[in-house]
Amino acid sequence: MKLTHIVYIVAAVAMVSACSRSYADYPEAFSDYDGVTYKLDRLSAPVEINSLVTVKCDADGKTFLQYGPLKLLPDELEYSGQQRAMASLTILPGKLGEYYNCTIDWIEPIELGTFSMDNSISLAPGDGIAMIMDSGFTTVEDGYLTVHYFTWWGDVPKHHDFYLSSGVNPENPYALELRQDSHEDGHDTWSEGLVCFDINGLPDTAGETKIISLNWTDTDGASRTSYFEFKTRE
Repeated sequence: MKLTHIVYIVAAVAMVSACSRSYADYPEAFSDYDGVTYKLDRLSAPVEINSLVTVKCDADGKTFLQYGPLKLLPDELEYSGQQRAMASLTILPGKLGEYYNCTIDWIEPIELGTFSMDNSISLAPGDGIAMIMDSGFTTVEDGYLTVHYFTWWGDVPKHHDFYLSSGVNPENPYALELRQDSHEDGHDTWSEGLVCFDINGLPDTAGETKIISLNWTDTDGASRTSYFEFKTRE
């Protein structure tokens, strides 16, 4: 991860965190960052949002954004593979079939970490990661685990690799372990970043909600665990 990319991520996270909302429980209504609630079928004016989205392509080749349960058709965006991203966009009034139109102010892909269904990756201890648990970006949604974190970077930072493993508990495939390989990077800058993992390869939940337990080592060496709700991506 280049330093310029770190700086951009920090600025974008600060902007989006200030006005981000989770809309997974509001299939036809949401509140903007001023607290105003909108019903999409009655939307009479454009509404600006800043949030996490998934860039996807439908069966007809149209690129769209998955925003919680909503599907948004952007004015201009080329599909180069499914990915999670931060986006600042405007939802436009009116619904066309299953889609709402939107315009994009900016969109920034989130780094994709490596997800493995076994526990074969062995990394040296000490490459901890300080997860920001009260961040709206640390979430499981649309078959992705997204992590907002702090860690140490060198003055000229090396690329850090992030790994997520299932298989740490043979009796529970939803027990996951997060690891970081800093490639012996320096400890000059304490800075934040984002990484996501496509965990849709976990056993199909068949529409039910399963509990993921996520384990990791913090930068202080302590072992941490947190829990998330997970449904297989449709």
